[in-house]
Amino acid sequence: YSIDNGNTWSKIPSDKFHGYNISSMVTYDNKICVLTGEGKFYYSEDFGINWELIYSKNYIYNIELLSIDESGNILYSVIGELRKINVREKKENLLFVSDRYITELAIGSNGNYYIASRKYVYVRKRDDNWLNLGQDFGEIREIKLNKNNELFVITSSGIFKSSDFGKSFQKLHASSEVISFGFDESGNYYYGTTTHGLFKSYYENSNVSIPTVSFLSQNYPNPFNNETRIEFFINRFQNVEINIYDILGSRVTTLLSDILPAGYYDLNWNAANLSSGIYFCVFSTDDIRETKKMMLIK
Repeated sequence: YSIDNGNTWSKIPSDKFHGYNISSMVTYDNKICVLTGEGKFYYSEDFGINWELIYSKNYIYNIELLSIDESGNILYSVIGELRKINVREKKENLLFVSDRYITELAIGSNGNYYIASRKYVYVRKRDDNWLNLGQDFGEIREIKLNKNNELFVITSSGIFKSSDFGKSFQKLHASSEVISFGFDESGNYYYGTTTHGLFKSYYENSNVSIPTVSFLSQNYPNPFNNETRIEFFINRFQNVEINIYDILGSRVTTLLSDILPAGYYDLNWNAANLSSGIYFCVFSTDDIRETKKMMLIK
């Protein structure tokens, strides 16, 4: 460890690592997890002063520590599997299986989990259900999230940025030789290349504003004939329901009942089998309940 910005270093006084290489390490706040060459996961919650063996495996081939989540649990990949170790129970469970190697993980402050698997990025809907964002990025080298939960995908062809939780991406002006990427507290971007050194881009506050509160937009068109579009936004990973009610307060249908990551969504409601009249779209999350009036005219 170092207390002078890396100018000098002291060895952490622990005999648990003696004689074994430390193959990978992740940190979060005061928590540290290291994986040794003999397949043992050691965990510290006091900046490395005390260590506990919380899990072990018979092999470490293709195992890579990825992150410690907000609950202190450890996430790691082994070939095409993303696994989580529950530190308190000292048990692991499988979160995701891909036909490709899982190489990167990014966790947003809004509860969104993103993983990279060769050329695609996935976002978690729930622990056993992951959604492919749909864009073929080619060779993904890193994925990053900044403090505004904007997603950056660093690829063999450049850097792609999404300000709408992966719904769309903008390619940044950067060298195709970029192999690493990061940002500072002011939001400035940095990227490293294979042969041309390190580059910096000064952050300019854009007009892109990410909402902080979930909301339901007015359906369009309205009034409508048979079919209308419903758009909504959720600000964090949570339960979402959308129900349609008639003028008497009877529920006509449930359009959505799911756990979703933060983001913008839209769906279509087909009311061809219903009579003309006023209907209500009720949008419910863990945080809010919002209603929009809709008019069906035939």
